[in-house]
Amino acid sequence: EQWLKDGADLNLTETPQLAQDIQALQRGEAISSLNGSDKLSPASFVIVEDPHGREREVFKNLYDFVIAVDTPFDITLARRLLRRSQDAFFVEHPDEFGKYVVTALNRYLDRLRNFYLVINTRLYENCDMVVDGTKSVDELVSEVARQIRARALS
Repeated sequence: EQWLKDGADLNLTETPQLAQDIQALQRGEAISSLNGSDKLSPASFVIVEDPHGREREVFKNLYDFVIAVDTPFDITLARRLLRRSQDAFFVEHPDEFGKYVVTALNRYLDRLRNFYLVINTRLYENCDMVVDGTKSVDELVSEVARQIRARALS
């Protein structure tokens, strides 16, 4: 809450390994997975899921194309709760899921909704493309692929 009141400086959210890994891939170097067991080779396209997009200074020039997925908060919350309901713990202890839902909803209303509003407003203002998160994955992939092809050809 204080972070939001203080201006929500995303640069305070540091992920130095992510920046180092993206820079290594751009130089044509392979990187190791988080657990160190796998290697990821550089490729023509590297897709990174980063909810902050270019909003942190270190990533401003690292990302060539930023896509924001605009999904209404109620759908995001419903999807999250449905996914969590399938976690092994909740499948084995379904009575615990109700407690989790109440906690998650309170956390969302108390803190997370304002956080998402601030972050998404900035992200949508400074991204290259906004897609409708209510569409199917296949529709989104087609839409994004068209934009990337068009950009590559221009």
